[in-house]
Amino acid sequence: MKSYYLFLLPSILVLLFSCNASKQAMKHGDYSQATSISTQKVQRNKKKYAQVDVLEKSFAIANKKELEEISFLKNQNIPSNVERIFNLYESIRQRQEAIKPLLPIYNKFQRRNALFSFVDVDKELISSKEATIEYYYKKGIVYLEKYNRFDAREAYGFFMKVIQLNPDYNDVQNLKEQAYREGQNYVFVRMINDARVVLPQDFEDKLLSITTGDLKTMWTTYDTRKRQTINYSHSIIIRLQSIDVSPERENRREYTEEKEIQEKEYLKDANGKRIKDSLGNDKFVMVTQKVKCKVIEVEQRKGANVSGYVEFYDKESNQVLKKEPVSSTMLWQNFAAKSKGDERALSEETLRRLGNRPQAFPSDLFILDGAGENLKPKVKNIIAHYFDLVK
Repeated sequence: MKSYYLFLLPSILVLLFSCNASKQAMKHGDYSQATSISTQKVQRNKKKYAQVDVLEKSFAIANKKELEEISFLKNQNIPSNVERIFNLYESIRQRQEAIKPLLPIYNKFQRRNALFSFVDVDKELISSKEATIEYYYKKGIVYLEKYNRFDAREAYGFFMKVIQLNPDYNDVQNLKEQAYREGQNYVFVRMINDARVVLPQDFEDKLLSITTGDLKTMWTTYDTRKRQTINYSHSIIIRLQSIDVSPERENRREYTEEKEIQEKEYLKDANGKRIKDSLGNDKFVMVTQKVKCKVIEVEQRKGANVSGYVEFYDKESNQVLKKEPVSSTMLWQNFAAKSKGDERALSEETLRRLGNRPQAFPSDLFILDGAGENLKPKVKNIIAHYFDLVK
């Protein structure tokens, strides 16, 4: 029985919270939220009289407060207030439209039908919507005519607000597209090899592939091939200053591994025959012995290091904005080993190496290609980290 009540407890708590949610909202002065919650409750059950009482009270206060705010905003005579006024009228309309289908609603506490004083806001809603559209349309044009990409982006935002309210208003669609084009920023990314070391033919293409698509944002595009029709405001140079390939190294070493193991030693009689137990099994004892194995191991190693800087330039001011160091390495290794002795003495790691043979060393170009692959994510992270420099 105790576990049954424990099972019901979460459901009871949820129900109590749900019942008190509207009262709590009203207690904290959020009359609009209180009205919304109680409306949903009454929609499901008109006999939730506590919710009906909350609904009647919170509705009256919510409408009163929003009408007072509208009056205050109008008296301020500030053009930017138009959207807030429109939103308040829309809030009143939605609140009233949600309640109208529920009428009549009986308020048991007052022993009468609940009273709702509806306000006709249709004309004010339409006029405030038109004023909001006109305000943002004009604001967009003002910013668009400043002829720089940052203000064009602001203009784009204003035109999008107009479209959300009326997508067919004047030529707003064309203006939005114009603002989008003029808000674009193009960054030219290239690599310069100052190390004077021959690199794989596709090294640069692979390295610069990091900037295609995954680093693009709404306003910033990275190009690795210059387009004649584009005016680039910034450039990013991946400048390689040091490219080192280590010589081929082959180290040979010999060592011995030892291990104590336990083995069965069968008991024998004077004639050398195994002694049997009562069940006919061979009798034995466990004995400990030390085993050894000699290992001849060859380690092959070759590596490369590529280092330099990622440089950010503002082409409009011809200034270096940032110079960030970057480097990467590529290490090729091969282990080959053979044994002489009892392989039971060898560790698992040594056993894995047995049978491997020495291999031909990779070419310098192969090693450099691997170093370039390791360099790509580092360059990408630097460009992403300093995105604000070229946005």
